[in-house]
Amino acid sequence: MGRPVGELNVLRVSGEMGCSSIRGAFLPQEVTMRRSILCLGLLFLTVGLVTAQSAADKETVKARERAAAGVQSHRNVTLLSGTRRATINGRLDGSSPKFDRRIADLPATPDLSCNGVAGDSASNGVPYAMFRLEVSATENLEAVVQAAGTTLADSVLYLYCDPFDDQNPGANLIFSDDDDGGGPNGQLSAFSVSDAIALTPGNQYWLVISTFSPGESGDFQIDLTSATVTAVPVEIQRFSVE
Repeated sequence: MGRPVGELNVLRVSGEMGCSSIRGAFLPQEVTMRRSILCLGLLFLTVGLVTAQSAADKETVKARERAAAGVQSHRNVTLLSGTRRATINGRLDGSSPKFDRRIADLPATPDLSCNGVAGDSASNGVPYAMFRLEVSATENLEAVVQAAGTTLADSVLYLYCDPFDDQNPGANLIFSDDDDGGGPNGQLSAFSVSDAIALTPGNQYWLVISTFSPGESGDFQIDLTSATVTAVPVEIQRFSVE
């Protein structure tokens, strides 16, 4: 009488691939090894398919936002002044405050009357951090999310007049940007001098950085080169200003 060879069960539960226990006794070592290899192969295949689908879904959302904003392509902005005046470092993760962000790259040009219009995006509950900006003289804002100090894969920058209300993110909007900062994946954000965001003394502004999609996390570094712009720490955020 031969030994039971055993059976391999491959199960799909809630979209996740896994291998069930093998039925039978006295399972040969060779069969056990083959089962393990098969399970690993199925696992890597499933992870690859899920990752590819997630990336495809994200690109679809980005394409829709670009169409809504009338944006055909993005620039890769470098610091025009060549001199870093201040650096903001922080992190976005599950402990960060969250809001339902507006469509990026709207309004098409900065609305310094604080009435910029941008529709609600499909990305709700994204983590964000905010920084109060003050200026001592009228100057165009330049703020770049730098790849060198950033592990966040995909950022969005918003600029608001005071006050910024995360429960009503469509109010007091001046400008926003998705991918003009470039970076390794071409998905970091920037405001450049050529955007002509002329901040004026006596007013307070809020610079808001968020992830593009909910569930993303990572460190970020924002470099400011505008000589008269000061970033004022906000106690509820975890960041540093140098």
